[in-house]
Amino acid sequence: MTYYRILSLLILAAAPLMATWIPEQWGWENSVVEWLQVTVLALGLFLSWKKPSGSFGLFTTPIWLILIGRELSWGRVFFPLGIDAHGPYFPALKQLWYGSAVYPIIAILLLGWIFAIIKYKLYKIPVTMIKNKTFPWINLAVTFLAVATTHVAERILHMQKVEEIAETIVYVGFIVLALQIKQAVLKPKNNKKYLVNQ
Repeated sequence: MTYYRILSLLILAAAPLMATWIPEQWGWENSVVEWLQVTVLALGLFLSWKKPSGSFGLFTTPIWLILIGRELSWGRVFFPLGIDAHGPYFPALKQLWYGSAVYPIIAILLLGWIFAIIKYKLYKIPVTMIKNKTFPWINLAVTFLAVATTHVAERILHMQKVEEIAETIVYVGFIVLALQIKQAVLKPKNNKKYLVNQ
């Protein structure tokens, strides 16, 4: 995990420089970088289900699917209308045949996820990790730094390529955090402690 932190911080620091030599198209919607991000998120979904997974894969699947859907603009990227100076453009979600169903489906997934957290007391997991001093604070901080970088790059500096680079680091950070939590929860000696069965 130390390598992840060092590499992530180096990439975030070098992102403005990297943005000067990578193609302009890589900052567009539906670009190589965005498909890389989808691949990273799909890897997170796969690793969450990889045995031993217990119920971890099931409980994390809604979040991975929502993140993948968001990165694909809820499927709008599959219906390009053309390309202008700012890259490809797509129809509005409401113009697609399934558009009206997207947000209700997201709401159902999130409500089901929240229900599972409450019903199975999953909120106790981070609390227990904090008490046991196993919570990945440093990796969480690196991920939050990457999130802040995406916001500043996109909203303030208007550096789209830097935003895409930082967003990739965010998604890798999600995988690292998920695997650390999964490892802590599924250790045999922790099953009763975290109320999770393999």
